[in-house]
Amino acid sequence: MGISGPDFVRTHEDPVTFLRLRALVLAPKLGVPIDVMDRLIGIVISALGADWLNEVAEDVPGAVPLPIPRHYVGHLVATAGESQIGELLELGQYLESLYSVDGFASALVSLRSAYHQTLLQLAMTTRFQLCGAQIVRLEPPATDGRLADIELMFEAVRYQVECYRPTFKGTNEQTYELVRFEQAVLDYTKGCSRPYAIAVAFSEAPTPQLRKETAAVIGRSIREMEADAGSGDGRVPAILIRGPGAVVSLVPTIATPPGTPPFLPRHPDFPHQGDDHVSYMRVGSVPRREAAGVHASAELGVGTSCVGVWAPEDRVSSAKATDPVVAIERFARKVENKMAQTRSTEDHARIVVVDAWETRLVREAGPDTLERLRGKLVRAHRNVATVLLTHRRWVDDRLRHSYPLLAVGPVDPDAHLSRLVDRLLAIDAA
Repeated sequence: MGISGPDFVRTHEDPVTFLRLRALVLAPKLGVPIDVMDRLIGIVISALGADWLNEVAEDVPGAVPLPIPRHYVGHLVATAGESQIGELLELGQYLESLYSVDGFASALVSLRSAYHQTLLQLAMTTRFQLCGAQIVRLEPPATDGRLADIELMFEAVRYQVECYRPTFKGTNEQTYELVRFEQAVLDYTKGCSRPYAIAVAFSEAPTPQLRKETAAVIGRSIREMEADAGSGDGRVPAILIRGPGAVVSLVPTIATPPGTPPFLPRHPDFPHQGDDHVSYMRVGSVPRREAAGVHASAELGVGTSCVGVWAPEDRVSSAKATDPVVAIERFARKVENKMAQTRSTEDHARIVVVDAWETRLVREAGPDTLERLRGKLVRAHRNVATVLLTHRRWVDDRLRHSYPLLAVGPVDPDAHLSRLVDRLLAIDAA
């Protein structure tokens, strides 16, 4: 006998509930008691807010061709695998240790807007605390109205700590920018009376600003063509738009089945007439019944609007980025610029913690490179007691993250600082 009717409803838990359930299931494998797991995950949920966590976990529609989470925490909650739960446990431990520290509320706000930077701040603050330091406050004032990250007292000596994660455009960042751009452009074609072919030639690598501005121009042009669709003389219009950073061709097109070669008609004066675009995306639609069936061919439904993009490739910069010497020099300049911005208003001794992948290159480069960095990052700047390099990594056998440190300096170590640095080095020693 079958069961049917309104009394039986299939439910789907929200992301936060899913996170709690996954955390309890994975607790034995992660070696964490159930009550500890529940407490630490609960601290994270309470600190960041269940509503906000649900929002960032579901902010990318499932139909997006390449779902790129808008917020990293949303990825942690929605995925909830071993490493994701491990990271949230780590965050929960930091929040539990530091909740009574002055400035803690500001750090919670920063977790939403600058997650990785704030996680480093909380991780190092907790480690200083484990070393016996008294945490005076988080986000103390620095010069020129700026804020540092930590102010602490160790053996009667006061230190200001700045935690820094240098950012460089990743090797895949241009690909992501193009995908974001194409998705935004195709969104403008939804509900249109006819398919459109959009060709875009960027004269420079697309930045977020250039991407948004170009997509907005295309959106306005599509709306204008839609408004004029019923008042034309039967000819097919073709628009060419030239602007700073991009040339755009916008042409009504015909439906082309998905799976067939790219079909991209464009304005005669568009700078590229061949199909050598670096990226191409086409909207396809398929009836629900057809999609649910089993078919020998993947070419189902109808392909409608499409967009093709040309963009320059900076192969010279990419080649230089793989050179360890160039990478370390570039890294040192980034850190120097940051250190000049965060001097203490009361001339406290300064400790700078840098989380960067270049730490591995510095370890492998040997003592001469370390000595040059000591000169550039410690000797050349006022009141810099030491610079600590690290690169956060997941340790499989421990099922947790680690922050192994490499000390650059101090030049003239005093007994207090030496003891503090030695204790820090011991916490995450591999």
